Amino acid sequence: MNLPAKNLNLDLDIPAADDVPSLQDIVRPIARQIGAVEDVLESFCAANEGVLKDSCGYILLGGGKRIRASIVLFSYYMKSFTGKTENEMRGGRREESAVSIAAAVELIHSATLVHDDLIDRSVLRRLKATVQVHFGDDLAVLLGDYLYAKAFEIIANAGDKEIASWMAGVARVMCEGEIAQINNRYRADVSEHEYFSIIEKKTASLISVCARSGARLAGMSLSEQENLASFGLNLGISFQIVDDILDILGSEKRTGKTLHTDTESGKMTLPLMILARELDNEDKNIFLKNFRAGTISPESLRSLAVEYNIAQKARMYADEYYKKALMCIDNFDNPVKGSLIDLSRFILKRDY
Repeated sequence: MNLPAKNLNLDLDIPAADDVPSLQDIVRPIARQIGAVEDVLESFCAANEGVLKDSCGYILLGGGKRIRASIVLFSYYMKSFTGKTENEMRGGRREESAVSIAAAVELIHSATLVHDDLIDRSVLRRLKATVQVHFGDDLAVLLGDYLYAKAFEIIANAGDKEIASWMAGVARVMCEGEIAQINNRYRADVSEHEYFSIIEKKTASLISVCARSGARLAGMSLSEQENLASFGLNLGISFQIVDDILDILGSEKRTGKTLHTDTESGKMTLPLMILARELDNEDKNIFLKNFRAGTISPESLRSLAVEYNIAQKARMYADEYYKKALMCIDNFDNPVKGSLIDLSRFILKRDY
């Protein structure tokens, strides 16, 4: 388990927001492969009928950053692109498997979004009604299960038993993280250790296995696979810290999803922990009392977060995990490494 990184002080530059390329530019080297992932998802949706076809298309084809798929593919090409032309890399069993795994992790991610939105009673996702609002709670539960089932069918058909085992383990770990978070609702005394354990399980574990799976499919050594897995784990933790900041200070128009769900559903996230530490005793007691009662208004929380500069203080943690992630791929020598670095920079500095 990774512990809070506030004392690491690794000597790496943190990019300014205006220095980060757009996501479209970052994934340009794998545009063809991402297109193939989209084809897999579209074919899956088209193979269904009626409300199942409609609901699959609604969640899978309505946008999405495809960050997890990109990490599978970039990790795969961290070795496979070396010394080879684009034509030499076209096709082949391993590339097909990488595309399949990339599509499967997007299905897993989509399933978690459907279930998370249902648990949090969110009404907006990608600037449209969430699945349970549009199709109803019952269908949302079953759709999430269906997406999981299809993901593991694709993973099994890819033919790598080790990756299948990893993915099954991650699905279990993600559920453990969600259950722990539910069990901790409205607990004002959640520790940083507990927080990092939960986000490692809920978010970072999947991103880690994305990187590890790409490395395995490329035939990398065990140490290289471990390095990329550690890269993904640290990047995933950074990703979730940024998400938790945006839940308080982000724009629904930019993020495309319902915000302020963390406090409304009683989740003690890192920004809230930092805020509680910054407040004096009287204000802290009032804040924690309101947190436990679920009565903190988004406006007052945003105001306090701005007053106490919570975004910058929480981003210091995200910065350190970003640094740890880059250290994990420092020994790789491949042009694709630059793309992974740019993707990491985008994740760190994004506002959606």
